[in-house]
Amino acid sequence: MFMPDKPHRYGTKMFMTCDAVSAYCHRFEIYVGKRQNHESTSQAFDHKTGAAAVIRNLKAVLDENDSGFRIIIVDRFYTSVALAIQLLSMPIYMIGTIMTSRLGFDKNIVERRKTRPATVERGSFKFSRSLAVPTMVACHWWDRKPVHYLATGVSMTEDSIKRKLKAVRQATFGCPKLVTDYQRWMGGVDVHDQLRLQTFSVQTSFRFRKYYKGLFLGLFDLALVNAYLTHKEACRLDGVAPMKRVDWYKMLHKQLTQLTDEDFKTSAPTPSPIALKRRRNTSHVHKQLDDWVVVSGVQKRRQRSCKVCSLYRGEQKKSYQTTYYCEDCSQGDAKCFLCPKARRGTDTTCFQVWHDDFECGASIPSHLGKRVVLRRARKAAGVRKKTRREILSEEKEEILSLICLDSRGLNILSASSGGISSAKGENVTILKGSLNADYQISKTENQELYEPLKPAKQALAMKDQHKASSEQGLLLYHGLGSGFLAWGKRFVRQFQFARRVSGFPWTEDVKVDVLGHHLTGMAERYCYQQRLTHAFATKITAAQSMKMFTAPRSAKRSWIEHYLYLVAVSESCGDADNLVLDNIVYNADPAMRVSMFSRLNLARTNYLRQAEQLAHFAQSTEIEMRGKQFGERRP
Repeated sequence: MFMPDKPHRYGTKMFMTCDAVSAYCHRFEIYVGKRQNHESTSQAFDHKTGAAAVIRNLKAVLDENDSGFRIIIVDRFYTSVALAIQLLSMPIYMIGTIMTSRLGFDKNIVERRKTRPATVERGSFKFSRSLAVPTMVACHWWDRKPVHYLATGVSMTEDSIKRKLKAVRQATFGCPKLVTDYQRWMGGVDVHDQLRLQTFSVQTSFRFRKYYKGLFLGLFDLALVNAYLTHKEACRLDGVAPMKRVDWYKMLHKQLTQLTDEDFKTSAPTPSPIALKRRRNTSHVHKQLDDWVVVSGVQKRRQRSCKVCSLYRGEQKKSYQTTYYCEDCSQGDAKCFLCPKARRGTDTTCFQVWHDDFECGASIPSHLGKRVVLRRARKAAGVRKKTRREILSEEKEEILSLICLDSRGLNILSASSGGISSAKGENVTILKGSLNADYQISKTENQELYEPLKPAKQALAMKDQHKASSEQGLLLYHGLGSGFLAWGKRFVRQFQFARRVSGFPWTEDVKVDVLGHHLTGMAERYCYQQRLTHAFATKITAAQSMKMFTAPRSAKRSWIEHYLYLVAVSESCGDADNLVLDNIVYNADPAMRVSMFSRLNLARTNYLRQAEQLAHFAQSTEIEMRGKQFGERRP
């Protein structure tokens, strides 16, 4: 990371807890990124990286049963009002400089001037005490520049401090007691860094391309410094003079080089954590479930959720399903399913975690907060309800009806798997063929009446396309079925009458426009989408489609029309359904966008369905807002 205020600006950030007197490092953390949903982070009042690290380090170092108050000195990177309040409950007092922009800091004592003016005496200070937390004090003290402090459990009596001047002499200035306490005890981490990096440093003696090699040598230097500080403290307790640091390092070097194989043989081997665990009973073995199910025409074993994966499931980790279970941990028909694979970045399988770490479910960690329930298999269900895909497939095998009208009246063209025949076809000629073939009608006077029903013919052909695409795992359209044909019967006579009254033949575009005004629901979406898809099929390019997806919504189009427009663009350029959803969300104004984000479900993959729902929501919201504005303008 880049840290401009440090002596070494590029390096690895570490959160260290050091002794204020001896500079001994009790605990440290290496910054590896922002933590999310971490147990110790969720317990902190201030969820910032530095403040949460302070709480974790202090809980690991200090004894929870210690009833006396302690005091810690923190850097301005960590100091916050929320951290000070939480430390009081631990119980720990805190002193530290603070950034004036931190939430909760008293703005009345913040000094905006960067340097001390000549009219202000050096050493003057101003402080305020919190009404909610009387032990908390915010202070501003004038040194050469203004310094702001936040402290708890300190005295604000007047004291003095010595400062160096330019003439290489010392002068005494006034200050509150918390400033002298801060100057006296601050610097444990800085002294430790000086001992580790400035002299006898192994890390600064080598340069590596790989960062982790330098990090390892830095931790090695940290261990050496802690060992030397321990030597000094032991000599102080024994009342003897400690060795100089260079002499101590030489002695350590000599001792390490004089080690032989015999020294390592006499040492007792440290048992591994795995060896200390209770060994699993060898009778517990994996078995595969002998329950089969047909999925998309393929026979597969039925899968169930793994119990260990379900315990660790969260926003960052997902659960897995498996066909393996432990027969000894199962209870009759209620199987205990466990994965035979290593997951979550470890080399142990869920089967091993369940038996070794969880002790067959008897020692599940409390922080998981869940209880394992073994459920029995479901009973055999009755007759399954047919899906829409199956119903459409059966309808194709049945007789399909197209509506045509000649000069004598209404003719019904019956279409079967063998071809199409006319009921009364004196002026109508039909070429027989399969259902997938194009239907051709002779150019008679009545052909103009049949053309408005062209979307109905496309809807029938769409069923074949729907079935073929569903087998490939890609769902294109929903067939309109007999409902669309029943709708067409109500408007054929109106089209004929309107054409004759107008006195001139209608073009196909005029008929389709008239037809679209009477369509609703799925029929309207299909008709509008087919027209757009046909228009984009030969004109649109990849660059144009991306430009259309990123362009704002036209004011001439409603939200529903804009959604259909985006669907047509998606169909013309390929699988881009997610871009349809993104365009719908980001075209909304800020207030409506917040409502859309609350309704958005990122776990769902049916992007078009979500986009359609949000478009209807935006349309209804705009209509409601227009009604309110219109009502406000009325006298």
